[in-house]
Amino acid sequence: MADDVHTKRDLRQELTDKFVAALDAGKIPWERPWTAIHHGSPRNGFSNRNYSGGNRLFLSLAMLDSGWSDPRFGTFNQIRQAGGMVKKGEHGIPIELWRERPFWERRDVTVLDGVNAVRVKGPGATPESVELAGGRTVAKARLRVEHGGNKLSWQGAELTLTQRVSQVHVVFNVAQTEGLELEPLPSADHGTAAHERVATIQAAMERDGLQFGIDPKQAYYLPSKDTVYLPPVEAFHSQEGHAGTLLHEIGHATGAAQRLGREGIVSVDPADREKYAREELRAEIFSAFMAAETGIPWDRSQHESYVQSWSEALKKDKNEIFRAAADAGKAVDYVLAKEQSLQVALEREASAKASVLAADVAKPEQTLHQALEDAGWKFQPQARTYEKMFILEKDKNKGGEFTRGRSEIERILNARSTPQGLVLVHGWEEVPVPGTVGATPEKAARLLDSAAKERLTKTEAHLGIQSVRGRDETPASDKTSEPMPQQSKRKAIEIDAPAAWGSALVNRDESGLGQSEAACVKDWVDKQGIGWPVSMSDQTFMGRHEGLLTEMATYTFLVPEKDIERAHRDPAIDAPSTRARRAMPTRSRGMDRGMDL
Repeated sequence: MADDVHTKRDLRQELTDKFVAALDAGKIPWERPWTAIHHGSPRNGFSNRNYSGGNRLFLSLAMLDSGWSDPRFGTFNQIRQAGGMVKKGEHGIPIELWRERPFWERRDVTVLDGVNAVRVKGPGATPESVELAGGRTVAKARLRVEHGGNKLSWQGAELTLTQRVSQVHVVFNVAQTEGLELEPLPSADHGTAAHERVATIQAAMERDGLQFGIDPKQAYYLPSKDTVYLPPVEAFHSQEGHAGTLLHEIGHATGAAQRLGREGIVSVDPADREKYAREELRAEIFSAFMAAETGIPWDRSQHESYVQSWSEALKKDKNEIFRAAADAGKAVDYVLAKEQSLQVALEREASAKASVLAADVAKPEQTLHQALEDAGWKFQPQARTYEKMFILEKDKNKGGEFTRGRSEIERILNARSTPQGLVLVHGWEEVPVPGTVGATPEKAARLLDSAAKERLTKTEAHLGIQSVRGRDETPASDKTSEPMPQQSKRKAIEIDAPAAWGSALVNRDESGLGQSEAACVKDWVDKQGIGWPVSMSDQTFMGRHEGLLTEMATYTFLVPEKDIERAHRDPAIDAPSTRARRAMPTRSRGMDRGMDL
């Protein structure tokens, strides 16, 4: 792809010149009381899309300078279309927006159909075709492209001549408008002290593999050991000073190869002062962004020594401040995602402990399990729920066809409250839960899950299985000379999928999903070819599914060993573990976002 192109106004040069002038005057352009921002990063109030890179930095600075607490912005047209208007005398803030310009829109490119030059109108009805001016559709393969005396195929031109083009747009903060009816912002949380918040962030990064040590003299990040070193807390003038310094060094740690892979960390060279200064610039802006997101002040003690180096770097390259802001934004998003993942895990752990404590008081899962089996329900390990066979009869007088003797399996899917207690509902029968007068449906769902887990544990123990990452970990002392029945041998296969699918995958409850997503879940299960999962991991992580970043969980499938053995014998059949690997979305440790300014 060709170099990026800036159209008309060169906003990057304008802003870089302002930054250089400030640095040459001994001022740090981004030195502000960032803790004044409490509602997150600047974002478009109409698309709800966060601004990134240089736009994020410059809009944040504008908010601080103007005293705006609302991070929502919009263009003049967006505001007008929403029923509002910009106040008289208000001035907007210029930002960059990027798009890909197809090569055939360029004036220095000629598209040929045979020997005749043609004008392309746009994409055709299929990916292999284009529509020409006049409405005629032709295959891309028959067209040739001329540029600078060279002739290229359509595919070659797409790879080499397509450009990313920037355009300058002006946006206004909602505080500069009147007549807009927007959703009120949630109340900002001012209750968490800086040292408490940074302790949570530190725990999240420790969970990510980062280590922390003590150096009595200085603070630094050592890439070779993936370790942040800080003096003891008592060596700092305040807890906030310690928190800000720790956050600054965590910013450096995000550049490690196993995280975001930033050049200033991956190929660190203390002798290369220019490269070192560029990395410090990224850590500085990271600290400023994090201060805006969390209220934690950042360490300003050493940045004066880099002012001249930053000024020189910006003078050499007008794009440097934009690249630095983009890298800093990615680092902030990475750390906040890890913090959120930790909080989700802690909340689930606390919920699980609360369920165990509640069960220890009355132990209702024992009576529930007995009530289910007494009512003829059979536990199914793969679905991790209870099933029952029914003989259905539909009365034609009630709108259905009259049939006799047709069997159908019903599963318990949810629960509801009654004055007599909780009942588990499956569509044809309600199973009462003893000793639950006054309880909520949520409690019934937990009891059902608890009973299923207990029953699953008993089932696995009966089969002689310990499910550990797809291996049969049955102790040798527990294995007898008498072979187990073939149908009893199971192995556990683990596959990653979106955590939001948990209820649909494990409990077969699709009520929390839309119609299209429920269909996606079923299609995904069919592709595995190994049935439905029996459990979902408590811990989650940030990963990707079909290219989209989402919260992921690990699901366990119990697969008959004979199916795995048959797959190994017959090359035409994929082993379940092979299918699992092929279907498994790639875990992404970094946010892996493009440079979106």
